[in-house]
Amino acid sequence: MLEINSLYKKFNLEDGLFARYGRFVYAVNGVSIKINDGETYGLVGESGCGKSTLSRIIAGIYPYDSGEIKFTSKSGETFFPGCEKKSDRIKNLRKTIRYIFQDPAKSLDPRLPISEILTEGVRWSGQFNKKEALEQAKIMLAAVGLSPEDLSRRPGDFSGGQRQRISIARALITKPEFLLCDEVVSALDVSVQSQIINLLLELKEKYGITILFISHDLSVVSYISDRVGVMYGGMLMEEAPADKIMTEHKHPYTKLLYSSVTGNSQKAILEKNDTEVANLVVPVSGCPFANRCPMSDSYCREKVAQMKEISAGHKVACHKIS
Repeated sequence: MLEINSLYKKFNLEDGLFARYGRFVYAVNGVSIKINDGETYGLVGESGCGKSTLSRIIAGIYPYDSGEIKFTSKSGETFFPGCEKKSDRIKNLRKTIRYIFQDPAKSLDPRLPISEILTEGVRWSGQFNKKEALEQAKIMLAAVGLSPEDLSRRPGDFSGGQRQRISIARALITKPEFLLCDEVVSALDVSVQSQIINLLLELKEKYGITILFISHDLSVVSYISDRVGVMYGGMLMEEAPADKIMTEHKHPYTKLLYSSVTGNSQKAILEKNDTEVANLVVPVSGCPFANRCPMSDSYCREKVAQMKEISAGHKVACHKIS
């Protein structure tokens, strides 16, 4: 359904008339991913690694500098997010790929009633019928565990978990095929997180949706996902089925993420955390994790490791692992 090949996206570090030329950061640095129809693909990594930038490129919010990204709908229609120019194709893309943001309190307009928030996506689809849209909004609220009577209320009347349910209902009302879930549980209490995750799993089965689930928590991602990609410094470090990423992880950075979940800190890696990671500023060569990795040497700092398959469905980008 989604195919990303050697995708690059950079941002200028400085802006303005007197900004120095050539100072930029690679938020996405040569990422290649394939996501199958009906699959939940988890993307995990620490803050600033490029996860959200990648998701916004997929949604068509950001253009990209080079590479290719292709989305094929179930009807066979092909879109190229970030490159589409025609307004009708952009509308179809945004109806088919829907985004659920991290903070529901900020992503829901506090001035609008829930009825308007939910039907907004339908209004801009070009096929708006107010009566039908309101009926669909009631169905969506019931699907996410809320009452149709909540349509007249405003976001401030709800708890954080309920607001995220409203965000999910807003995304589902246009009957999308692909959901981008960008840190959708990180702003919620632990007890509420499990409710939202299980709700997403139920809705995926009910509506046949494909999901890209983004988080910094490896345990959460591995629970909800079929396959997991580990991202650092704009690059994909490791990719494997969800069960393997927890039990047979190989890359030093994945081991660091796993140790943060289990509490078994790996001293050799953590000792290097005080080193400034020049991750992506101007030089694109070398592994971005080299300054923190106990296995790295000069070769790691000079040459980018390509993703290689070490077992069925398990890929690692590391010079030291074969």
